[in-house]
Amino acid sequence: MKHLDGSMLEGGGQIIRNAVALSAILRTPVDVVKIRAGRQNPGLSPQHLCGLELVTEMSKGKCEGGVPRSTHITFVPQDLACGTYVADTKTAGSCTLMMQQALPCLLFANPSQPSPLEEPCDQSRRRRAPDASILHLRGGTDASMAPPITYLTDVLGPLLHRLFNLNLQVKLIRRGFFPKGVPDFIIIIIIIIIIIIIIIIITIIIITITIITIITIIIIIIIIVMLPRP
Repeated sequence: MKHLDGSMLEGGGQIIRNAVALSAILRTPVDVVKIRAGRQNPGLSPQHLCGLELVTEMSKGKCEGGVPRSTHITFVPQDLACGTYVADTKTAGSCTLMMQQALPCLLFANPSQPSPLEEPCDQSRRRRAPDASILHLRGGTDASMAPPITYLTDVLGPLLHRLFNLNLQVKLIRRGFFPKGVPDFIIIIIIIIIIIIIIIIITIIIITITIITIITIIIIIIIIVMLPRP
């Protein structure tokens, strides 16, 4: 088992992504401590935890400590296999960073086994074991401190195809922007607008009362002045 200090260098999430991916490829258990110690909120965020769970599923492995804000995990992989996998951060956590972690694993994954219902003696009709994988990733496509989805489609994808003849097909269903939580933002805006309106109304009432008071005083003074003196 390899032991890594997650606070090294910038102490960010790239150490845990690379460590888990390489661990799965090399089939070598890894123990990582002080995860994201260099960040304002240390430990596993939803994006890092989701990527960890994704590679754990792809490698049929086991992971201890894989909980939100955990700063210590132990990952024990088995065999990587091609297939269809789903990962949902349920936040604006970056899909492209999850892809960074999953893609190297898929390149070294074993093809899925042929169906056991097929006749073993009929080699001519045996289906070819699929060597393609499908990832359904849900989260942020354009997040801070992460490459946007267009980098994956327009830069990395064509580059991998040109260098390694890798056919990386990306279907963008809907963009997800950081930060998620527009309703919270709308609520904040509404509250601010309401406060401003209340302040304006109170100001108008005060000004109105002041004007009425001044006019009343002036009228009283005029009346006093116009009264006949004895």
